[in-house]
Amino acid sequence: MIETFPLRKGRRWAWLVAALILLAASAGVKIYGITLAYLGWKRYGAAVVGESLFWPLVIAAGLFLSFLIFAGIAYANWVKAILLYQNGFAYKDRRGLHPWRWRDVAALRMAVTRHDVFGINTGATHAYTVENRSGNRLALNDSFSR
Repeated sequence: MIETFPLRKGRRWAWLVAALILLAASAGVKIYGITLAYLGWKRYGAAVVGESLFWPLVIAAGLFLSFLIFAGIAYANWVKAILLYQNGFAYKDRRGLHPWRWRDVAALRMAVTRHDVFGINTGATHAYTVENRSGNRLALNDSFSR
């Protein structure tokens, strides 16, 4: 192996941090709803409990579903990497190692987009699509470290 290019740390941690924020928000909204229902029950009786709980629990469920999606993305992206070898490269993800030999690469497409803000260059994004002779495609971008 010549070199390893893992997914950038910021990309790994951003999904996890966002998932944890969504989990905390879900818990906070649920606690708010329970508190609101309790205060309504103390003041007006049991008739207002269901009405007080409905929307906070719907919002909490939506936030929790978003947490599950973000946590799943964080889990899937945690081990992604590109491994460079003398005779090719390999793409590593949760499903395993996917080797690509240089002699099997049939096409390489590249798209470079330069970004300007008020005429000042602020960077560029790169997108690569590698296709082998059997028709398999692999899309790569700037999410991997250099």
